[in-house]
Amino acid sequence: MANFPMGRRILAAALLLLAHALPAWGSALGDLLARADSVRSSDVRQFRALLAQARTLDGDATRAERELFEFLQAHEQIVLGNYPAGIAVAKRLARDAGDMDLRYRAALLIANTGALTRDYPDGLHYLSEALAMERKVRDPAIRQLGLAVAATLYNQLGEAKLARAYAERQIKLGGTPRVLCAAHENRVRAMNALADTGGIPDAVFDQAIAACDAAKEPIGVYLVIASRARHLQNIGEPAEAIELLRNNLDGVRDVAYGRLTAEYYGQLTDLHFADGDLEAAERTAQQIVALDGKDPHWMPLATAYRVLYLSAKRKGELGRALNYMEEYHAADKTLVDDAQAREYAMELARHQALEREQQAAVLTHQNRALTAEKRALAESARAMRLAIVLMGLAIAVVAYWAWHSRRTHRVLRRLSQTDSLTGLATRRHFGATAARLLSDCEQRQRPLSVLLLDIDHFKRINDECGHAVGDWVLKQVADIGRGLCPERDAIGRLGGEEFALALSDLDIDQAAALAEGFRRAIGELDYLSGGCHVPVTASIGVACTSHSGYGYQKLLSEADRAMYMAKQAGRNRVASAVPPTGYVPGPVGRAAENDPA
Repeated sequence: MANFPMGRRILAAALLLLAHALPAWGSALGDLLARADSVRSSDVRQFRALLAQARTLDGDATRAERELFEFLQAHEQIVLGNYPAGIAVAKRLARDAGDMDLRYRAALLIANTGALTRDYPDGLHYLSEALAMERKVRDPAIRQLGLAVAATLYNQLGEAKLARAYAERQIKLGGTPRVLCAAHENRVRAMNALADTGGIPDAVFDQAIAACDAAKEPIGVYLVIASRARHLQNIGEPAEAIELLRNNLDGVRDVAYGRLTAEYYGQLTDLHFADGDLEAAERTAQQIVALDGKDPHWMPLATAYRVLYLSAKRKGELGRALNYMEEYHAADKTLVDDAQAREYAMELARHQALEREQQAAVLTHQNRALTAEKRALAESARAMRLAIVLMGLAIAVVAYWAWHSRRTHRVLRRLSQTDSLTGLATRRHFGATAARLLSDCEQRQRPLSVLLLDIDHFKRINDECGHAVGDWVLKQVADIGRGLCPERDAIGRLGGEEFALALSDLDIDQAAALAEGFRRAIGELDYLSGGCHVPVTASIGVACTSHSGYGYQKLLSEADRAMYMAKQAGRNRVASAVPPTGYVPGPVGRAAENDPA
């Protein structure tokens, strides 16, 4: 979890772009709304207080005042995490608002929020809609928002190169202080995602902080500081990163924005855990869990549950560990699904852009054909035949791209179900397949066993031998597992170095024997030929429906508990939720003899 990008970390980074101070309206309500609009990203408490005051005013309001009030209330709902209500109002305003400037801002608000709700296609669609309106926007300051929002959205989608290009273009063009703050913040975030351990110059961070200070945007300042801490962590200076985050915690809490606070605590939890300070890591993790208005899409929430689970497990508090593990798996699944949704959205956007280009080409062909047909009527029958040929070509092109579109959608669906490195099922697809196998076995009153495998000391393999060798090990383990798993059953990579098999019609003894064969085969890998000097071994947990029942989550939890028992017993062994008849777990083979555990 610690290696996930920060692309979706703070809604305020996007929302501060859309705040725009309007001139006085000449009415009590209009002036109050203008004040609220000017502070809605820089002072959330004052913004909400001004809206509450506006709701108490009586009297008639103009259409422009009503629509601005609705827009600000939509913004408030999104800040509070009530995304459906806020987006519904923003979509209506983007379609029907009388003022084109407000329609533009509403479309950009939806584009930003789409990344938080994981509705990335919707976000990209409304960004495109907004950019199409841009030339009709009267206020130059509002017109500048398009590039900045594009940079923010592409950062959240993990497209750092695009985000940096849009941000640097905005910085070069200039703009209001608020827009320049957002552009600099997007730039450092994108550079952080793209940079290697060579580092980012301090001047880049200093310029970003100065820009946000000038705009009086504390949220922007703290986002840049968070990026600087992440950079320090990436270049091997964790102590400096911890000090930087701690020194700014009071200011972050004063901003009173839960998502920003969670991000700081999440980074501190990562850093403390990596440093081996479990007590400090658990303390900051508990502070994340205790925050009000938690969003299941928060990366820091998954980080917190992971650390609490590992800490409880190391302390032997298995009940708490199981509870935290379930919370962690739920949060981690949300993030994995989110990553797949981002990939799908970008592929879909590219595909739609290609389709639009092809449709334009088809229309061009058709127009040319019609022109040729008109000339042919006046010239000769030969020109008429030529026009018919061109029309046939146009129809063939349309048919081809219709077929190509269907084929692309099938490929995208397959990619969402298959792990790109090993070719095995993803966590989500494995879970769905295992659930179908369980239902079938339950109807036939036959057993089903689950094997949960974790490669021992995989981090050491990555650290000492390199990630390319680590990838080689994962592929080798996947190939061995694929050979042991019948076609009717399921095998998947749940994430990292963790694999799972769902084997129908196998009881606990048969499953344990198969797991032992799996373990031996891994231990016999010629790891030296793969460029690795660290022996490759695995710990495997086995659970069966005869003991755990036909519930998928229960069965997976029992297999995870058994795998933990194997780890605790010294690694490189098989353990069962219920020990199989006559089976005594114990390490064997060359890899087991060399296992440092």
